[in-house]
Amino acid sequence: MSVSDDVALPFFKAFAELEAALKQHACFLKDKGNGPTPAFINWKAVGLAAADLRPLTLKERLSPETQRRILDDPARNRPRRQEVEGNGATKRAVFNDHALPANEAAALVEAAQRVRNNLFHGSKEECWTDSPDDDEPFVKAAHEIATVLLALTRNHDLPNALPGNP
Repeated sequence: MSVSDDVALPFFKAFAELEAALKQHACFLKDKGNGPTPAFINWKAVGLAAADLRPLTLKERLSPETQRRILDDPARNRPRRQEVEGNGATKRAVFNDHALPANEAAALVEAAQRVRNNLFHGSKEECWTDSPDDDEPFVKAAHEIATVLLALTRNHDLPNALPGNP
């Protein structure tokens, strides 16, 4: 994976701040049932809230370069998602193509989340885009998405992230 520290570290900082801000709203926490559970973000709920943005959509708040990077690929399946293949002793983690949601806002949110997961949990050698030169531009695009979502959440402009709405 060819992502420089000066690109990866600001992305991780923005994404960590985004997750912390989203955790201040019950509507963005994943409900795992009764009792104490790990505090995970319900990214589907974030994508749905982003899809309700008006008057500007999430896409319209992003640079043309980020829009193209995530949404203009005809297959709309990048960045790849790390999955487990095989059984028993033959199990291994690999990066596979997996379609992004049809909704543009949900696709942008999921793409940013995949970049975060791939960079944090994924292989540090295997390429999770189509070429090693593609990794860094995807991180830059995901950083922009996270930064916009963070500002919307902090300003209570993301639907459901309203003052008084836990």
